[in-house]
Amino acid sequence: QNNAEGVRPDGQSPPPTGIDGGPALVSDDLIFSDIEDAELKIFSSAFETFDPVQGMVGFDHMLLRAYICEHTCISEDNLDIILFQQEEGDGAQPALSLPAFLGIMRSFAIHDRDMAQNWATICDGSDSVASPDARTGLVMMASDESVEVTEQQMDQMLNSVMATAGPVVGREEWFTYAVHVARCLRALRLR
Repeated sequence: QNNAEGVRPDGQSPPPTGIDGGPALVSDDLIFSDIEDAELKIFSSAFETFDPVQGMVGFDHMLLRAYICEHTCISEDNLDIILFQQEEGDGAQPALSLPAFLGIMRSFAIHDRDMAQNWATICDGSDSVASPDARTGLVMMASDESVEVTEQQMDQMLNSVMATAGPVVGREEWFTYAVHVARCLRALRLR
């Protein structure tokens, strides 16, 4: 039983819950230490809800289409282009496998335009920024997302994402971190 602050009588935080209010598919630790495995669990579960036939889901499946558009930066207008780039069906019925679905979900976690705007805010016209400024830029970007994270979760995520950062972070390196943060935030929201 939780009290009003969401802390159990033993002082521990309650276990995370999934998007449906049930138990979470993945923990914070898994998300922050192995985003690939966390996404595999989350997106495999979602893929099963699309009722795959022989491991494939047709492009015309409305839930598949809605899920991709809702949880990626792909618009409905561009969805068919992306889907046909991944097409694995028999030609008569274009379809998507789980690995192709995972590839789409991982590749389109955040729009390049959004990363470029955030980079422009922190770089002041430079090709690189000090590592603490890069971290601040990631915090600013994360605050724009529609997922609530605690200060502890943010620190744990950024410590993991920026574990290899040196004293200075370049644009491409920061973009890599930004994609990783976007993927972690989405996993926290969908778990």
